[in-house]
Amino acid sequence: SAVMRTFLPKIKDQLSCFGPSHLPILTEAQLASSLELAEKLAASRGLQNRKRRRAAVLVPLCTVDSIPSIMFTLRSADVRTHKSEISFPGGHRECGTDISSVDTAIRETKEELASPEGWYDYNEGISILGRTQVIPSLTGIMVTPIIGAFDRDFPSAPEKFSRMFPGNEGEVESVFTVSVRELLENETAETLPRLGGTRGKEAMGPVFPTKHGKVWGLTAIVLRPILHKILKPTGFYDGGSVQGCATRRKDE
Repeated sequence: SAVMRTFLPKIKDQLSCFGPSHLPILTEAQLASSLELAEKLAASRGLQNRKRRRAAVLVPLCTVDSIPSIMFTLRSADVRTHKSEISFPGGHRECGTDISSVDTAIRETKEELASPEGWYDYNEGISILGRTQVIPSLTGIMVTPIIGAFDRDFPSAPEKFSRMFPGNEGEVESVFTVSVRELLENETAETLPRLGGTRGKEAMGPVFPTKHGKVWGLTAIVLRPILHKILKPTGFYDGGSVQGCATRRKDE
């Protein structure tokens, strides 16, 4: 889209400010606390000696009727972990298939959004802008967030959006977008033990309420610095408020 073409160089420049260490997500203390909690959970499940798997997620920037937005998925209630949670598309790295974390993020995004065959070229139609610090999930999986941008502008009309991104029936309940402005304006916080705490105070983690549910946990932790250190400084939020767009399973 024209809006995306305008902002892509600015976003890339802003990301380059953080150099080879990439955009930081957690402080050293928060990272240590997250790893400690993951180890405790692994030990409680008898998995403490298991080799850590790697994963990647795509943070999908997009425009909806020219409004700067971010795309999310609502996970199905039938998946094994993180049931009915809002997340970025992504998953485990597949040895022999994925050469890099970017490959993992793009492959998983294509699988989860489940666009009609031939409708969208995910390899060519998503511009990779950079990545953030690698962070651990609660299960100890090391996750690499990849920041990418859809080149096309999407319609806000639900029926049109549904045809584009029906969502993988086995994994995804819905695919939706939220404007960057709405995310910035509605941000709040709640206690989040994985981030530790200081002087007897519980750590607080970001939460982003949306009409689709709240964005919290790992997704919110990744989202916040991208919003405040990358998108807000570059102006990738202007254009007024928008409700975003969404698709639901057809049988609802």
